Amino acid sequence: AAARPNPATGSTTVAFTVAEAAQARVERYNVLGQRVLTAFDGTAAPGTEVSVDVDLAPLAAGVYLVRLESAGQVVTRQLTVVR
Repeated sequence: AAARPNPATGSTTVAFTVAEAAQARVERYNVLGQRVLTAFDGTAAPGTEVSVDVDLAPLAAGVYLVRLESAGQVVTRQLTVVR
């Protein structure tokens, strides 16, 4: 899954599917690699979709990375914010 819509203006949803039951964390980073927000931090069941609604209003226009880390797996999606 990916960010919907992308590029985005007001808000968007970022979704990931978790392969196995494990602790999962979804974090957002700016292009400098600085963590901007931890959007989800909890246990996810196998095959479930972890969806995070992202309010883009406080963010500057630009590219952000949304990263899922779960059970040793890391998946990164690019999110472009436009004004």
